[in-house]
Amino acid sequence: MKAISLYEPWATLKALNEKHYETRSWKTSYRGPLLICSSQRKLPLYQYPPIKKVLDALARHGLFLDDLKYGYALCIVDLVDIFRTEEILSFVPWENETFFGDFSRGRFAWKLENVRRF
Repeated sequence: MKAISLYEPWATLKALNEKHYETRSWKTSYRGPLLICSSQRKLPLYQYPPIKKVLDALARHGLFLDDLKYGYALCIVDLVDIFRTEEILSFVPWENETFFGDFSRGRFAWKLENVRRF
């Protein structure tokens, strides 16, 4: 099984199924189970996505920023497809999705489904 580390709060947002795409500067031919781990490194708050959106998403699950775990395996997902970001923006159905990823031109959006949270 492959694994990927995400900075918090993105790792927890994925484990909570609030984030359906992971954006990267690179693509992969791999499809299948993917272990999502939270990075041990903490980012300063000014580098977070719009903090209100993050707080709202966490609150829907009874969580706060202090509840984030660093350096942990959080869930397994299935990587089912990859799209160029310029293609996907026309059909991303989630309002928060574009706040939780870098959908700028020339990047790739990895579609993640079937969250199995630990």
